Amino acid sequence: MTGVNIAIVYGTSVVAARTLGLDRFGDYAVALASVALLSTLAELGTGKYAMRAVPAYVEAAAFGLARGYRRFATRTVLASSVALALLAWGLEWRAPGDARALQMALLFLPVMALVGYGAEAVQANHATLRSAVITRLVVPGVSLAALLAWLAQRDELDPVTAVAFHGLGWLVGLLLTWRFLASSTPDAVREATPELRSREWLLRSLPFLGFALLLTALTRSSLIVLEYAASAHEASVFAAALETGTILALVGKATDKMFLPSISLLIERRDVTRMLHERRRRLRWVGSLCLAHLIVMALAGRWLLSLFGPGFEDGYVPLLIVSGGTAVWTFFSLSPSYLKYVMKQRFVLLATGVAALSSAALTWALGARWGSLGAAIAFTGPVAALYLVFAAVAWRDKGRFLEHETH
Repeated sequence: MTGVNIAIVYGTSVVAARTLGLDRFGDYAVALASVALLSTLAELGTGKYAMRAVPAYVEAAAFGLARGYRRFATRTVLASSVALALLAWGLEWRAPGDARALQMALLFLPVMALVGYGAEAVQANHATLRSAVITRLVVPGVSLAALLAWLAQRDELDPVTAVAFHGLGWLVGLLLTWRFLASSTPDAVREATPELRSREWLLRSLPFLGFALLLTALTRSSLIVLEYAASAHEASVFAAALETGTILALVGKATDKMFLPSISLLIERRDVTRMLHERRRRLRWVGSLCLAHLIVMALAGRWLLSLFGPGFEDGYVPLLIVSGGTAVWTFFSLSPSYLKYVMKQRFVLLATGVAALSSAALTWALGARWGSLGAAIAFTGPVAALYLVFAAVAWRDKGRFLEHETH
C-alpha cells in the first residue's frame, strides 16, 4: 500500500506541476505543506495516544472509558482545528505568491485533522488494513481522480482549484473513516455509557503530539520558509526535489511498523541480544533500500524531475542532497522510537526542536542566497545530524543494557 501511495502522490504532484508550471506550483506545494503542519498540531497527539489507551481499556473491560476517550478526542480535534483555521485566517497569512491557495487549504483543515485522528482510532480497533486503505489509497486516489477528470475537460488549472481537489480526497476519506470506525468498534464500547477523563487524557496525549509536530516542522519548514526567502521559481524547483528525494522516508515508516512491536516487547524483557539481532535484520533490509534509492536518484534524478515539466531539472543537485539526508533519516529512523520507549522523551523532543529551528533559520539564510540549493542544504544538515545523534545515544543506551545483561 505504501508503494501504491507513493505512486499516486508522486503522480498527483507531477500532473499538478506540469499544468501549473514553475511560477505557480510553489503556491500549491506550500499551501499543502502549511496545512499538513497545522493538521498535525490540531490532532494534539490524540490519535497516537488512542492506539495506546483504547486497546488497554477494551482489554480491561473499561468500555465506558474507551467510548469516553473517543468522544473526548473527536471534540478536542474538531475544536482545535477550527480554532487554528480561524486564527490562521485572521492573521492573514500572506504567501509571496497566491495567498488564495493557502486560504482554500485552511477550509479543509478540520477535515484533515479528523481523518488523521480517525484513521489511528480505526487502527486502535485492530483494523490496521482499513486504516491504511483510508490514508494510503482513498484520500490521495480521490484527489488524483478529481484532478485528472478536471484536466480531461479543461486545459487550465490554478493553485486554488488544485488545492480544492486535494481537500475533496480528505472529505471522502472522512466519510469512510467514520464508517470504518463504527464497523470496527466492539458492541460493548458502542453501548457503554461514556466516562470522561479529559484533563488526564489531554496531558498524556501532548507528548505524542510533540515529536510528530516537530518532525513535520523539520521536514516541511524548508519549503515554507523558502517561499518567503526566495522566488516562486526556486520554491517550485525545491518542492519537486523535496517530493522526489523524500520518497524513501515513506518506505522507512512502513518498515518501522514491522519492527516496533517486537522492539517494545524485547525492551520490557530486557532481551538485548535479541534486540540487537532485530536491529541488524532491519538495517540490512532498510540499508539495501537506502542504497537503491541513492543510485536511482543519481542515475535517474534528472529524468524524474523532468516529469514535473520544463525547468524542474534545475533541482538535480538539491535532489541529490535531499536524498542523502533522507537516507540517513530512514536508516536510523527506529532510534527515536527506541529512545521514547526507554523514557528519553524529553531528549528526543529537545533535539528535534533544535533541529527544526536550525533548519528554518538555515533556509532563511541560505535560501535567500542560493535558492533551492541552499534550502536543500538547510534540510539535509539538521535532519542528518539529528538522526546520527539519535543513533549514537540509542547505541550507548543499548550498551548499558548489554552490560547489565552480562552481569
